[in-house]
Amino acid sequence: MTEWSKYVQTPTFLEATRMMMFDPDTRDVLIKWTGIKNGMRVLDVGCGTGALTFFLAEGVSGCEFVGLDIDAHFIAIANEKKEEYAKGGNSFTFVTGDALKLPFENASFDAVVSHTFLTNVPDPHLALREMMRVGRTLSPVTSITAQSFEFIPAHPGFYEKDHLAYYEEWAELFIKLYAAYEEVLPKKDYLLGCHPVLVPKLFSEAGMWDIRMHSLGKSCSTSNAAMEDADKRRYLELLYEAELEKLDAFYELEAFREKITDKEADRFRELMKLRNDLLLAECGENTVWEWYGGASLVMTGIVPPTLRTLLRMTGKDGGISKQD
Repeated sequence: MTEWSKYVQTPTFLEATRMMMFDPDTRDVLIKWTGIKNGMRVLDVGCGTGALTFFLAEGVSGCEFVGLDIDAHFIAIANEKKEEYAKGGNSFTFVTGDALKLPFENASFDAVVSHTFLTNVPDPHLALREMMRVGRTLSPVTSITAQSFEFIPAHPGFYEKDHLAYYEEWAELFIKLYAAYEEVLPKKDYLLGCHPVLVPKLFSEAGMWDIRMHSLGKSCSTSNAAMEDADKRRYLELLYEAELEKLDAFYELEAFREKITDKEADRFRELMKLRNDLLLAECGENTVWEWYGGASLVMTGIVPPTLRTLLRMTGKDGGISKQD
């Protein structure tokens, strides 16, 4: 199995990209869509380091949040963070486990959520059925799915002349590195779930009720006046650190070193530092319009009742024997 938190998405990378995906201004909207209310027991499947869990928790109180992920490193980080967010009466439990066999009783949660999960899990149909199994009758199940997994170098038109001195060399190395990452660890080896555009059909095939589709988006830029300067700087530092972590992790692999020389790796590190220093120096000056962002698909559905429960709800269960 791929070491997800080492080669695919490091915890640093997750923190940076979640800054790009979750906007505090739309927190209440997302909570409304997920159907989460104060006092609920909520499960986050494929929770990673707990970014979605903590984001939602800041808008509700008295909830019991449970997060599950197969990557033990992610869970360890989520458990380290939970005390910071234990306010408003919310509690947090993070466990390592298999989403294809959730270690929870039937109908034991009031709401179930996931983020960029159904596109990664080996059997998304079974994973969604498991999410429905642990949800109470008529409870909401939500999947938030990023619509793109492509990593591309920024456009030269984003920058002033100081950046153009390094841009072409940096972009060329960036493309070569990511081509090598793909050859050594192809996306098909870890993006094992369904394509993002098929998530709505997945909800339908699972037999959910009241299926709804929404879009959620955010953009990050060092010149974006809608972002606090501290957040911009944090975002830049995280992206810089994440790129170096990824390079260092892959460079341990002989197959990668056969494609990228020591000189190329060292030069990329130098150019990344130069680039990051320039971006930090110009942060908030409305001069560099490098930006990242995009939409996520938010799918929600309701766990349907069993036949017995449905008949009981309609007052027509009198003729059903205990064996039915």
